[in-house]
Amino acid sequence: MSRGPVQAKESSPSLEQLLKQKKRFIGIMCLIFLTIYFLLPILIVLFPDWINQPLYGSITIVWAYAISQCLLTLLLASLYIWKARQYDRLVQQIVEQTEKEGVT
Repeated sequence: MSRGPVQAKESSPSLEQLLKQKKRFIGIMCLIFLTIYFLLPILIVLFPDWINQPLYGSITIVWAYAISQCLLTLLLASLYIWKARQYDRLVQQIVEQTEKEGVT
C-alpha cells in the first residue's frame, strides 16, 4: 500500500526542506512580479507629468517602463522554469533515496 504525500513529507526531512524552499521562492517571485506590475499604474496616477516626459525622441518614460516590464516578465518566467527544473531533479533524487530505503 502506498503512502500519501502527507506521510511522505513527514518521513522525509529533505522533502520538507525542499517544499519550504520552493514556497519561499514562489512567494518572492510573486512579490517581485506584482510589484513591477502594479507600479506602472501607481506611477501614472501619482506622477503623470514625470512619467510622460520624453526619454528619447517621442518615447516617454511610461513606454520605456512598459517595454521593460515585458522583458522583466520574460526574465522572471525563464528564472522560474530554470528553478523548477532544479526542484524536479531534487524531487527525483529524494524519490530514489526513499525507494532505496524501502519507504513507499
